[in-house]
Amino acid sequence: MHRHRKPISHHRVERGRRSLVGDAPDQLRSALNGVMAMVAQTVKHSRPKNARLTALVFAFCTTMIALPSVAVTIPDVPLQSGTAYPPANVRFILDDSGSMAWDFMPGASSSSEVPTTTPVNVGLTAYTRNTLYYNPSINYQAWIKADDTRYTGGTSYASAYSDDSQLSSATNLGSATRTFYAPKDGATNMGATSSYYRYQITPAGGDIVRAEYNTVVSGTNSGSSTLATTTTGNNTTAIAMTVPANASQLTVTSSGGSFGTNGSQSNGSGNGAQMYVRFNGTPSTTVYDCRSINGTSNSESCVINDPTPGTWYVIFNAASGFKNVAFSWNATYSNRCGGGGTNGSNDWVNCTSSTPQYRDSTNALVQRSLSNELVNYATWYSYHRTRIKVAKAGASEAFSRLAGSSLRVGYDSIWNRSPLNIPVGTNNGVFSGTNRNAWFTTLHAADANNGTPLKGALQRAGEYFSDASATGPWGPETGANQLSCRQNFAILTTDGYWNDNSGYNNPVGDADGTAGPSITGPNSQTYSYAIASPYRDNFSGGTSTRGNTLADVAMYYWKRDLMSALTNNVPTSNADQAFWQHMVTMGVSIGLQGNLNPAVDLPSITNGTKRWGDPTDTEDADRIDDLWHASVNGHGNFVTAKNPSEFAQAMVDALATVAARLGSASNVTANSTSFTTDSRIYQATYVSGKWIGEMSAWDASSSGLSAVPAWKSSAQIAYAGRKVFTWNGTGGQTFPTTTQTTALARTTGIAPVTGANNVNYIKGDWSQERRMGGTQRNRDSLLGDIVNSSPMYSGDTKTLFVGANDGMLHAFNALTGAELFAFVPGGLNFADLATLSDPQYSHKYFVDGPVMVSSFKQTPGKNYLVGALGRGGKGLFGLDVTTPSSFAAGNVLWELRDDGGDMGMVIGEGQIITLNDATNTKAVMIGNGLNSTNGHSVLFIVNVATGAVIKKIDTGSGGDNALFDPRARDIDGNGTTDYIYAGDKNGNLWKFDFTGATAGSWALANGGQPLYRTRTGQPITAGIAVGRDPADGRQWVFFGTGSYLTIGDVSDNTVQTLYGVIDEGATVIQSQLQARTIAGTTTVNGRIYRALEQTAPLPSGKKGWYLDWNNPTAGERIVVRPQLKGASVVTSTMIPPTASTCEAGGSGFINSVDAFTGTALAEPFFDMNKDGAFTNLDTITINTPNGPVQVGVGSMSTGASPTKVVFVGDRIFFGKTDGSVDSAKVQPGGGDPRRVMWREILKD
Repeated sequence: MHRHRKPISHHRVERGRRSLVGDAPDQLRSALNGVMAMVAQTVKHSRPKNARLTALVFAFCTTMIALPSVAVTIPDVPLQSGTAYPPANVRFILDDSGSMAWDFMPGASSSSEVPTTTPVNVGLTAYTRNTLYYNPSINYQAWIKADDTRYTGGTSYASAYSDDSQLSSATNLGSATRTFYAPKDGATNMGATSSYYRYQITPAGGDIVRAEYNTVVSGTNSGSSTLATTTTGNNTTAIAMTVPANASQLTVTSSGGSFGTNGSQSNGSGNGAQMYVRFNGTPSTTVYDCRSINGTSNSESCVINDPTPGTWYVIFNAASGFKNVAFSWNATYSNRCGGGGTNGSNDWVNCTSSTPQYRDSTNALVQRSLSNELVNYATWYSYHRTRIKVAKAGASEAFSRLAGSSLRVGYDSIWNRSPLNIPVGTNNGVFSGTNRNAWFTTLHAADANNGTPLKGALQRAGEYFSDASATGPWGPETGANQLSCRQNFAILTTDGYWNDNSGYNNPVGDADGTAGPSITGPNSQTYSYAIASPYRDNFSGGTSTRGNTLADVAMYYWKRDLMSALTNNVPTSNADQAFWQHMVTMGVSIGLQGNLNPAVDLPSITNGTKRWGDPTDTEDADRIDDLWHASVNGHGNFVTAKNPSEFAQAMVDALATVAARLGSASNVTANSTSFTTDSRIYQATYVSGKWIGEMSAWDASSSGLSAVPAWKSSAQIAYAGRKVFTWNGTGGQTFPTTTQTTALARTTGIAPVTGANNVNYIKGDWSQERRMGGTQRNRDSLLGDIVNSSPMYSGDTKTLFVGANDGMLHAFNALTGAELFAFVPGGLNFADLATLSDPQYSHKYFVDGPVMVSSFKQTPGKNYLVGALGRGGKGLFGLDVTTPSSFAAGNVLWELRDDGGDMGMVIGEGQIITLNDATNTKAVMIGNGLNSTNGHSVLFIVNVATGAVIKKIDTGSGGDNALFDPRARDIDGNGTTDYIYAGDKNGNLWKFDFTGATAGSWALANGGQPLYRTRTGQPITAGIAVGRDPADGRQWVFFGTGSYLTIGDVSDNTVQTLYGVIDEGATVIQSQLQARTIAGTTTVNGRIYRALEQTAPLPSGKKGWYLDWNNPTAGERIVVRPQLKGASVVTSTMIPPTASTCEAGGSGFINSVDAFTGTALAEPFFDMNKDGAFTNLDTITINTPNGPVQVGVGSMSTGASPTKVVFVGDRIFFGKTDGSVDSAKVQPGGGDPRRVMWREILKD
């Protein structure tokens, strides 16, 4: 019955800080990962790349539909990204100055800088003002260790760590009252004391008492009377007393009067009227809450502390009569904690036992039990109470995510205490094993004291990255064996203004006000830093001559070639175009904001309407801007982390930047086959780590590509007004369906997200992203990564279509890049799609397959689109895209998911064809793809308008087999398909007979046997080209072998082959093919050129030829479809990168082979010496039995691996796995065979 009435002391409580681990370090690590994301985006363009039952059933079913079988394990991350440049060097620099031991933030010099509250200032113990203080809405966690486990000590309220830096000095928090403040639900004015609840943990952690700052209501209720005369010993009539709320005491007394002689009292001794008091009922001599017996006197008294509000009753009882007894009562009340107080004044009132309530990610009010709240408070106190503890927590969380081989990580502090250089002598320095253990141990052991010598710390990093020794950051190799493309990043964290020159031993002067040296790089390009904004100082009306700022230090180590003896081939990015060995500087300001706004002010600084402040005069906010200036000069990111959550996010974002790579596995496409005034090449790319995409248009001419893209689609996608559609099971509708919304709810990850919020995120809503104060993953672009889906250009409507791993097929206006509409297939794995918004998102594929669009010629008056999920699942979809600008739900035609266990992940491009049936049905032919339930290679023929399966032909070849990329052949020239050729994973080349007029007659040709089986089962994953030799009319089939689908494929050096096989209606074996060779190589201006053996006819009796790819490098293979161009077969080959190489995107060649002999073309295919002509200067001398001969070059290396080429006029254009587009002047070598239908359906 007792309530909390004792005042709880307000002595100073040891303040804690708000933490990063839990939701907070999540954000801190996210910030670090952001900084690291830039380290890899800067790192470069690398290789192209409690729900209801119905919801559970739907999620399960869609998952099963979309999920690949286990037969072939396709990695969730593109192989093009997983085999990138050598691990970058990262030097993490921790601020270990004295202010890092402070338990408040913000504030550069004292706690008085923390925002206050009025009229009572609770700022230091309210997390909304002191962002380090205990925040009950965060689930605090102990620091994470190198082995991904967490420390276990310090989480007990009776034994927490009180040291400001270390996990030491155990203290019993229950030895004193602990006070913290949290805003009331819905409160908006954080400067008002009344907006907060006060929470006090009583000594020994026995309770948590909540109070609020409000008006004191106090006073006294009372009453009195003279009792009626009783003539015999009995009870008086019960007297009622009303006790108000917040009463601290009820006092009932009696006195005076006269009474008879007590003869036989059973409830006491002596004479007198006894008092009995009871709440909410008439008392009796046996039932009461209080009684008073004073023997021979009528003077009685009952005192009840903290009485329950309501009606109380009193009676008097005696053995004989009594009269004139005076009775009185009073109840004093106050809502003030501890009682008392002046009525109408303001104070802490309404004390009650309660743990804090807070809203979770679903906006529900929740609270912990008392024991769990004490654990959370102790964890905050031990691990997140000071600035340095928050920094350790956030950095630990961020770096714990790093894959073992992704980075090489070192540690330093601004005072150079216990520095840890990258341990290059152990496991090549990668962040794993003992290297990882040492880094975490050093970080967690850091102490904080002294000033803030940032310039010396940053200079020390620059000098370290200039160390060419075997133990330096370029080791363990020495000299020319060091990897010249390795990148270097310094992540500088600080909570204050630089104010000490310790360690700054070699002043750099005004580095951003001094032009840089000329540096020569790849392809003879040169660069020298030219003094310009936003890099230069412009303190007051022009370029300042003042130097030795932090920004000058960053510029000095960016513009200089730190390793002049090495080749300058560091990968570049949009953020950092430096191709020489240099240091990228990334800054994280903990708690302090400068005078400028990094989010919006850079363009104004660049154009001169705003200026950098002068950091050299006084220690003020200009020095925080100088840290941002240093990040600008160092071409890295900068984050001001106003609280622990933002610091954690900054760390995560930094690391994500380091890990990001620009890449493309997608083919380019063109809007024309000849040069016109509006000729364009279209390219899709992605940035790994950040998992964003880009669709770009480049103007093309006879001299190559424009220097900058004509447009980029990512800049033109807006959430508002966006048209997004889906399939609801029976037809199209606006995205999403109700079932999809339910399935998109996510309870996993850093913070659960409702289905509705996930829908908005997928459609492009930025508002719930972390940088906006929400819980969803930050995005730099609304366009998701485009990895394996190649853009398809429709000339009839001038529209581009491409699939992306944001869960959508996108349609873009090819002239402007504007998005016309998007489509979310109903067959996606929506449980996976729900993770897209998770800040800890691990990449998944969604709409990643080929896209095919019919022309008006093929399907008169209509453009039909057929798309595949590819690696994103097992399924196809069909749309009517005749008028993309007015696309509506009714234009969603059909979806086809797993059909009888034969449909797999369709990876190979299909083809739209006309069948030989009575109505000449328009259909799409498609290979069934990987991981079908049945595991056979199967050809699908599907009606393009309805999605009905017209025909399936099972080859019977199983064992986790799959059919890829079929091509059709029209033999009689009537525009219909007669034969279809396709290869499979097991190395079989199949021929299908479609000459009959009924579906029942369509079957495997060649007696059901393969037309050819590759030696050792070389997989045919790239597709087929078909053509007829104009000299003798024989039908040829061209195909290459190789696979780049699984992790195992990367290191597979099995010899792969290009084949040309004559189809004469019978199986061909290898002995019937003529072996051809690569006869010679040469290198010109960094490119390798190859020549095949001298032009020669096919020997009599041979049924074709084959050419092995084994010169000059093992592992070369064909993974994009060959093309027949004139009399030559043109194909791209790729060579996966080896470990520790500067060929991040691997390497490869564009090759041209005489289609009907397998030898060199009669004329050079490439203009090797770039003189615009094809002459003997474009040949290689090779030795033959008849002496040396000159053979025209037919093969050219491309640097990073090339995608399929596009012919425009006399040039070829091709994308590369580093995200770039390249071109070359070529000699086609003969006229084009006539086309009777779309693509490779050719007639005689």
